[in-house]
Amino acid sequence: MVFTSKALILAIFASCVLSCSLREDCNSREASAAYERLNSVLEGGESPSEAARAQLLAMTAERRIDLFLYSRYCKDNGTVRNAILLNGGDLAPAIVGRIENSGRMDRKTELAISLYDLDTECGCVHSQPDLMKRLLEEKARLVASSQDRADRPTMDLFLEIVGRLQQRQ
Repeated sequence: MVFTSKALILAIFASCVLSCSLREDCNSREASAAYERLNSVLEGGESPSEAARAQLLAMTAERRIDLFLYSRYCKDNGTVRNAILLNGGDLAPAIVGRIENSGRMDRKTELAISLYDLDTECGCVHSQPDLMKRLLEEKARLVASSQDRADRPTMDLFLEIVGRLQQRQ
């Protein structure tokens, strides 16, 4: 993601806020176990990419999103994240749904970052008008309720990311 200097400062700030607030997810035994299974498949075997793909496709979209977030904030493993992104074209609607249903701005922003990463990999977000419409409606809703928000820097990053997705259309 290429940012302007203001956006870069917001990204750094929001990244600190996000990593602190999402650390609670690192206590998930289910995500940890799924991560360890997938990571072991990616590290070994004769055909790790096929085995990893089969394992990922056996998971629900919701579980793959949880695993993606876990790998980003708890284990910081690009290999696992990339495997999920490469096999994640069907995740976009589920991520947008989570953005719409989340009451926490830090969650919305992290999910928007994940959505941007996914779109960079597969182009599967900006090319779907219905998903973009939902994201733009969420953006408009947030802008309308933006006065005196304590989470304004995190919201600004969310708005920036959605704007960049919109520019790709």
